[in-house]
Amino acid sequence: MTERTGTALKRASTFCLLLLIAAAPAYAGSGKIRHSGAVVDVPESKVTLRITIKKGRPTKLSAFRATGVPTRCETGEFLFEFKSLNPTRITRKGNFKEALKNPDGSKLKISGTVRRRGKRVSGFIRTNEFDGNGMICRVPKQKFRTAKARP
Repeated sequence: MTERTGTALKRASTFCLLLLIAAAPAYAGSGKIRHSGAVVDVPESKVTLRITIKKGRPTKLSAFRATGVPTRCETGEFLFEFKSLNPTRITRKGNFKEALKNPDGSKLKISGTVRRRGKRVSGFIRTNEFDGNGMICRVPKQKFRTAKARP
């Protein structure tokens, strides 16, 4: 190997290394983060969701699911389950707000804030009055918290 060939090889390998280093932050700043948590003061509840990250910023909340949510009905309290298949947009400040309407006229409202680059979420869940098997029920405003799920 001549001296010129060795120098050209070093330059090429240095250039490739610099390209990899420059591309790493863009790749690391994208993806989806799975969350799990619960409704505050309700240990038997479970809340799961997914946060989409683009260019290092949270942009979308999806796959929201809450189980074991206390629901007040005419005959007492029950634990209920909610699902949202619609993705919810997250603002630049990290806030989200969605009102999901069912064909029967009931609404599920979720709102909250995404913090720490998508690793923490805190928010509220509530409904208007709805028909629960012949009983009038509603979910009062309740706080939930989630964090990045451990693999």
